[in-house]
Formats: sequence, C-alpha cells, structure tokens
Amino acid sequence: MICHQCGNEQEKGNFCGKCGAKLNNDPNLQETAGGGGDQVSINRNSQPSYGQAASTQMNEHVEKVKKQSKVYGSYFVHFLKHPSSIFGKEKNEWVNGFISIILFVFIVTLTVSVFVRNLFKSAIHGTQGLINEFYDGPSYVSVFFHVFIFVFLIVALVLLCMFIVNKLFGSSASFKEVTAIYGAHLTTAIIVSLIALLLVLLKSHVYGNIVLSISLLLAIVLIPYYLISVLLTKYSKGIDPLYSFFIYVAIFSIVFAIFIGILADSTMGRIVDQWRYFW
Repeated sequence: MICHQCGNEQEKGNFCGKCGAKLNNDPNLQETAGGGGDQVSINRNSQPSYGQAASTQMNEHVEKVKKQSKVYGSYFVHFLKHPSSIFGKEKNEWVNGFISIILFVFIVTLTVSVFVRNLFKSAIHGTQGLINEFYDGPSYVSVFFHVFIFVFLIVALVLLCMFIVNKLFGSSASFKEVTAIYGAHLTTAIIVSLIALLLVLLKSHVYGNIVLSISLLLAIVLIPYYLISVLLTKYSKGIDPLYSFFIYVAIFSIVFAIFIGILADSTMGRIVDQWRYFW
C-alpha cells in the first residue's frame, strides 16, 4: 500500500507508519491515484514551451512563403513565355497578378531611389563638401516611400481606367480579373526593370534611365493599350471598339495629367521648403 500524502509504501495497516494518514485499502483506487500522478507528470512534460510554439509557427510561415514562391516562380516563367494565355484563366490568377504588380513597383522604386541617392552624392561631392555641412540630401527611406506611392498610384490609375472602360464597352470582368490579366502581362516589364536596376547599381545612369523609361512605357502605355484593345474587340458592346479605345485614351490622359499636376505642385512646395535656407 502507498500513502497518498507522503508516498510512503508499506505492506499492512490502516494508517501510514510515517505520517499517520489513513490508508485506502482498495487497490483500484490506489492504482488510479498513482496513475493520476503519472498522468499529471506526463501532461506537464508534454506541454510545449513558448519558444517551441513560436519556432513551430515561424517554420509554418517559412514553409508557406517557400510554397508561394515556388508557385509564383512557375507562374512567372509560364506567362513570360505565353502572356496571352491568361485569357480564360484570370479568375484563378489574380493573387499572382497582384504580386507581379507589387514586384514591378518595388523594382522601379528601388531603381529610382538608388539613382537619386547616387545623383545627390555626386552633386555634393562636386561642391568639395561645402553643402555637405548643411544638407546631406534626402534620406533613402523618404525617397523610397514617396517613389513607391507615386508608381503604385500610377499603376492603380491604369487598372482603374481599364476596368471602367472595359466594364462599359467590353466584357463584364471584375476588378480582380482585370488585375490578373494586367499582372500576367507585366512579366516583360519586370525583366526590363531588373536590367535597369542592374545598370544603375553599376552606375551606368544614362543607360539605366533609358531602360527604366522603356519598362515604364511598357507598363503604363503599351501593355494597357494592347489589353484594352483585345478586351474591347473580343467582348464589344455598345459602340465600335475603335471609339471605345479612344475613350480609354482620353480618360487615362485626363486622369494622368490631373495626377501629375497635383504631384508636381506638392513636390515643388517640398523642394522650396528644403532649399529655402540657401537663398
């Protein structure tokens, strides 16, 4: 018999010879009590620590990122070779299309930010360090943030204009489907923007800016013109596709001009504020 109070084990008796507690002579209850103690010990040992739980959660996130990266890699290679094959598959590819848009905006932003910082460093170095005592140029984070917002808003305007005109005069595709179609066709522009980034990193600024301009021309003008032409021709309704295309060009031109005007006014104000103490 085992005392449930102090754990003393003895063969006979109604009371514990060590602590005096009353002993239970029912073997079934004793086994249950003993087993319960073991179970508590097992449960305590089996409970994962906070560090183990956090590590497991982190591994799950890493695996998800790896899986999504592999999926996007296959998607990118496929639509780089056959971008027009997105038609008919747009309902299932809007996430990858959105990733392509963000990737393009990120690469363009990084390229412009590196170029601006290199430009300011060269200008400051040319003054023999005189300006450097007062002004070290805009911070990299500030340039990156403003350029990212600027490029992203332009791409968003392209998507919005395409969606509206297509909805009125073309197919009934949703905004997600238009995003998928546009993102699948951005693969070429992404490759061109990567080349521009490489050239700027090598400080070949002239050629880097030329290639960057080509990538922006593809993403903002040529690819949208091609896509809206296909959508309006394939799913024409209301008026002739040619006039629908003209409407798209007019709407985008007006919206883009207004956006650039607002941006130029805001940017000029910040530049004047930054350089006011030099006057």
